[in-house]
Amino acid sequence: MKARKIFLYVDVVVQAVLIAAILISVVIFSLGIGNYNDMAGYGIFATLFLGIWQVSSGFILAIITSDKWRIKYLLTVIAWFIIIFATVTINMQNILPKYLLYPIGWILYSMPAVLAFAYFRHTYLHLLKITSLPVSFWKLK
Repeated sequence: MKARKIFLYVDVVVQAVLIAAILISVVIFSLGIGNYNDMAGYGIFATLFLGIWQVSSGFILAIITSDKWRIKYLLTVIAWFIIIFATVTINMQNILPKYLLYPIGWILYSMPAVLAFAYFRHTYLHLLKITSLPVSFWKLK
């Protein structure tokens, strides 16, 4: 139980730092401060690392805790990769009309952000639940 609590603490802190780095990169990028390539590169790097971290964490915690929400999260990530692959394959063959590319792109690129914030929220609430569990009288020392 203590190892799970420590893992969740580390998980929440790393996710919070990466999400903050992404948001700072987006704000600086939006304000036009700094070099365009640097800000985009930092944001993409932090986003990639956040995705790898969250999927790894989701996989580990789904196995350890048998959490149905995390299993659904992993299945959603797998479905997203399949949809991205199919969309890119279809787009390479010029089957999709041009007016559909913009809304499809927004949906496909906003979905990881929604998943990232939902996963962070779920992990944070899981940590709060574990840290606020009542301690039995016999475990007090």
